[in-house]
Amino acid sequence: MLLRIHSSNAHKRSFLTYLLLAFMGLLSTPTSAKDYKIEALVFAHNNATAAYEKQPYSPPQEPRNDAEYWPLEASMLLQLSSQIESSPDYQLLRYLSWGQEALPLSESTARQLLEADVSGWIKVYANQLLFANIDLDVQGYRMVEKRRLKLDELHYFDHPKFGVLLQVSRLESPAENDQ
Repeated sequence: MLLRIHSSNAHKRSFLTYLLLAFMGLLSTPTSAKDYKIEALVFAHNNATAAYEKQPYSPPQEPRNDAEYWPLEASMLLQLSSQIESSPDYQLLRYLSWGQEALPLSESTARQLLEADVSGWIKVYANQLLFANIDLDVQGYRMVEKRRLKLDELHYFDHPKFGVLLQVSRLESPAENDQ
């Protein structure tokens, strides 16, 4: 009987230890573990050849936004940004850097651009895989793209008149940045 009680107490202790470790694991998991940091460079080709639209032109439609994004300090594409700015062949139009939750297409946000020379949106979302949808108008030329992405890889979206460089990485929590 004593052995049985001891065994029961051992199981209780093991179970309580397991619960404590699981709870501590939840506390140590960063709240932003599912968030993304996204950076995009939009640039024009200064020496571009003539481009034409195959279909009648229609401006980008405003996307449905169900979630928020927040501005972040640029860090991933700084060197490429400097190279584009110093090149006579390209003109940097926009450098965007933002954070957002990793959500499926129907719930994710779109980073909207409504400016004189660049309008449209970039939408990054994660179903089972990571994707980007781009619908941009740059100086009267439109690019509509959908592509599967890989985290931490640089992706190039090309149009005869302009291009977009896009990189997505996991957003580190402030605690991870301090270590």
